[in-house]
Amino acid sequence: MPKKAINRTLLGILIFLFLLAGIFLTLRIRTVQTWMVNRFLARIEAKYEGRLSVEKVLIRWPRRIEFTNLLVLDPLNDTLFYSPLIRLSVTRLDLDKNRLNLSRLLIQDPVVQLRQLPSGQMNIDLLLEALKSADSTGNSTPFSLATREFILKNGSFQYRKFGSKAKPDQLALDNVLIKNIEVDIKQLDWDGTAVSATLENLAFNEQSGFSLRRFSAGVQVDPKGIRTENLVIETGNSFVESARASVTGLWNKSDSMDHLMLDLVLGQKTYLSPADLTLLSGKNTGLTT
Repeated sequence: MPKKAINRTLLGILIFLFLLAGIFLTLRIRTVQTWMVNRFLARIEAKYEGRLSVEKVLIRWPRRIEFTNLLVLDPLNDTLFYSPLIRLSVTRLDLDKNRLNLSRLLIQDPVVQLRQLPSGQMNIDLLLEALKSADSTGNSTPFSLATREFILKNGSFQYRKFGSKAKPDQLALDNVLIKNIEVDIKQLDWDGTAVSATLENLAFNEQSGFSLRRFSAGVQVDPKGIRTENLVIETGNSFVESARASVTGLWNKSDSMDHLMLDLVLGQKTYLSPADLTLLSGKNTGLTT
């Protein structure tokens, strides 16, 4: 091969390597990563009546991915979801099986507000429809997620039907407001229809005055209901322990609770306080003291 041809080939390879290095370094710039993620969110927003945005993105694949100030507004410009910090570490991403495996997922100070709009639709349903219509992969396999550790700190959750009002000293299932949510989960696995996890702790305060100090158990949730093992529940007034428990009929859309089936084995230390039963009693829950 002539010397000039060899030099041109080497020069071409060198330029190609420089281009690859330039692209790699550019993609590691935080502003570029943020722009790319917001472009992706804009595609979803085109199918959605609300707004989606993230202030900053940091990707150091696969060990560190961070989203700062992730915000989702519903069509009424109210917050559907917000978190100042979401951090995760990826162990495996399988696009063929539509599955994401994480070693850790942290969500800091999240706000979730599920509200029924005047049209009768839930705001979350409109977002899910937009996500589905924006999916261009053509993969019909349900998305699944597994993580060795899931931490949620200082969360807030609201579920509110249109026109409903909070009732003093009573849990209203059509107007739930939970604050100071702390969650610690190990080995969480969600396959798109069912979820299993070891719940180390769940704690929160509800606007009715009900306070959950500790909830721990091995948990399975599927279309049939909820099953637990080694359940421990502690409030400010009550203590419940159960080797096993199951509830079916939870997902029935009827307001009545007559369809619920409960199978529960209680421990000897279990004590239910009249104060907690009063908070949980009334028309909305179907429970009486």
